[in-house]
Amino acid sequence: MVAGGLKALQAMTLVAALPVALVMLALCYGLWQGLQADLAHSSQELAPATSFWSGQHWRRRLAQIVHQPSEADVRQFIEGSVVPAMRDVSAELERRGVASAVLLHAGDTEAGEPGGPGARLTIPVADMRDFVYGVHCRRQPLPSFLVREAAEPEARRQHAYAPVTFFEDGREGYDIQYLRQEEIIADILRHYERYLSLAADRRTQLLRRAPGHASLTGEGE
Repeated sequence: MVAGGLKALQAMTLVAALPVALVMLALCYGLWQGLQADLAHSSQELAPATSFWSGQHWRRRLAQIVHQPSEADVRQFIEGSVVPAMRDVSAELERRGVASAVLLHAGDTEAGEPGGPGARLTIPVADMRDFVYGVHCRRQPLPSFLVREAAEPEARRQHAYAPVTFFEDGREGYDIQYLRQEEIIADILRHYERYLSLAADRRTQLLRRAPGHASLTGEGE
């Protein structure tokens, strides 16, 4: 110790502790991932479609749940249910003197939201951010349970498709594949009521004049 052995002992202790520190970092990372998974699991809410469902046609609903929709299925749903619902709302708005437009988009699913195929209902308002209720086909990879599957390139992995909403204010959308046409209309009106309520609130003046986030363009009606 007198000849400087203490410093050598300290250096040796630090070197020996380095692998333990790496293990501790790995354990901390694993704990953080576990907490993230637990938070996602505990905060997962029911699908928005359940708020409209009364229990009728449960066999059809069950068939939709167990069936993994393809891109063609989602496109058919948008064309057969979403667009007619938007047109009905737009026609009623026009009858009541409120300008509106239904825009269609036949983009590429790989373009990302909201650039994929879909449609949106737009209600322009002077000096304010427009009201937009849009639905597009979103593609996302299926969960991987094997390391080999997770390591595969994005193009080779299996994907799931879903009709997901998007809004002009940039809020996160949700899957509406279980909604029927009249339920989609109810969902549109629910968001339009929210839009009007926020427009009348002076506290949201800064946000309601901000630029929009829905960049979907296409053919108007």
